[in-house]
Amino acid sequence: MEVKKKLKTATSGSQRPDVSKAGTHTVGSWVRTWYEVYAESRIRPNTKLYYKNYIKSHIVPGIGTIPLDKLTTLQIQRFYNNLQKNGRVQCKGFPELKNKSLSPRVVRGSRTLLSNCFEQAVAKRLILMNPAQGCKLPQFEKNEMKILPQEKIGMYLAEAEKSGLLAAF
Repeated sequence: MEVKKKLKTATSGSQRPDVSKAGTHTVGSWVRTWYEVYAESRIRPNTKLYYKNYIKSHIVPGIGTIPLDKLTTLQIQRFYNNLQKNGRVQCKGFPELKNKSLSPRVVRGSRTLLSNCFEQAVAKRLILMNPAQGCKLPQFEKNEMKILPQEKIGMYLAEAEKSGLLAAF
């Protein structure tokens, strides 16, 4: 009976955030900490570039000021929806963007980063559950394959032969 009581006390304590750590991070500060401590040394160079861009251009400006322990699934869903509609960042010195939407691939990449980041926060008992779970993501758009018209294939193959690449085609 006493063992059951101790086990119940131990497990109930592990299912709550650590009170001493609660409120110590905003989403922005935790994402940066997570990237530097847990992710950077374990990911490939191209992934590092993507993650740095997602953090700097999208996550910190979008949800970075929200206290980590107050972040909800609804806020993240709104963040994803906004990324999909208006997520492109206007760079200085470039022409005005006509289309500000981001591709489903970029939105899904942001979700992967946030999900991994919040899983680590759960493991560290900074939050009780991963708020990125349960969000709906945009569907991948299937682009129809474009085939060269019959009349242009001859010209294409002639150019390939001239360039010494015909064998590849």
